[in-house]
Amino acid sequence: MAADKKKSGEKVSKKAAEKSKPKPKAPESCPPVDPANIVVPKGGQVIQFYELTPAFPEKNSQGVLEAKSWKLVPQGSKKSIDGNISVGFHENDSKLERRFERAILVIKMSKEALTSHGGTWRFALGGVSTDLANVDPDDDVRVEIIDNGLAMLVYVHVLQEETPTGEHFGFRFVASFANSTSGVVNIYESKDPGFIPKRPL
Repeated sequence: MAADKKKSGEKVSKKAAEKSKPKPKAPESCPPVDPANIVVPKGGQVIQFYELTPAFPEKNSQGVLEAKSWKLVPQGSKKSIDGNISVGFHENDSKLERRFERAILVIKMSKEALTSHGGTWRFALGGVSTDLANVDPDDDVRVEIIDNGLAMLVYVHVLQEETPTGEHFGFRFVASFANSTSGVVNIYESKDPGFIPKRPL
């Protein structure tokens, strides 16, 4: 009997201890990412999705064909990004953490780009064309074409402790348009957007 009472007492004390344990806090939700001004968390990564709708060049007032701005819209938004995309990194003395800090921009051809004008747009010739031959000596921006040319991955990182003031990578999107009737394929470039990787913020 004494042993039974001891066991029941142990069960009660265990239950009381479990009740008194503080409940684990729910993880805090990540702050929303500004798709035009991305901030990479210290030691972490950010993935941002966009949809791109290319546009054919049009003649200007002098009758000369001129590249038009292509519509780059963040996923879940209706407003396109005008101008550059800034990617900021916190001050970080750890070389190991800096190696793994990066932003990944996933840029897909929009539904409109896949079905408009009787043909299909795809990324071509690497997906981008830079303004200068040695525009990115530190290889802060790397591009990869996937999904048979219908999507592009842009990896942005800053390995150095501090970026030069005013660093800016001007580039143009490059895509082909294949006419579904004639089979003719033409290649077009957009106007200049750009990436601005910077450390520290």
